[in-house]
Amino acid sequence: MDLLEELITRRKFYGTNTRLNVAAHDEKVVHFSGRVFLKDKIMSDVLRKGALFEEVQRQLPWVHQITVNKNLMCTPHKDRNVGTSMFCMFGDFEGGGGLFVDEPGGLRHITEKEPGTNSTASIHTGRRRGSRATDTP
Repeated sequence: MDLLEELITRRKFYGTNTRLNVAAHDEKVVHFSGRVFLKDKIMSDVLRKGALFEEVQRQLPWVHQITVNKNLMCTPHKDRNVGTSMFCMFGDFEGGGGLFVDEPGGLRHITEKEPGTNSTASIHTGRRRGSRATDTP
């Protein structure tokens, strides 16, 4: 676990402005194409390659995708990945955590954050179609 924490802590996050489902209360903008984006990026990246992904896959060979987040407090949402998922938190923080609710149509979850620095990793057995993935330090 120490190596995973080191890899996720020193990782450069690129962020995204497309995960509307995890930042429901954040300000949004409408692109001229009509597509809606978050005004400011949230620190959430999808990985399918690189050192962090390879270390997780070494320990859990069935993993096909990892979503890593930094200091992200998610609103209740359902992910679009398929298959089994695992969730873990890293960092120097107190309190917070994850809440998971099994309901028709899938597992809805939320992360709560207390003061401090934290990172989370959602580890998925299946991939979401059409997503891009990077893990460049």
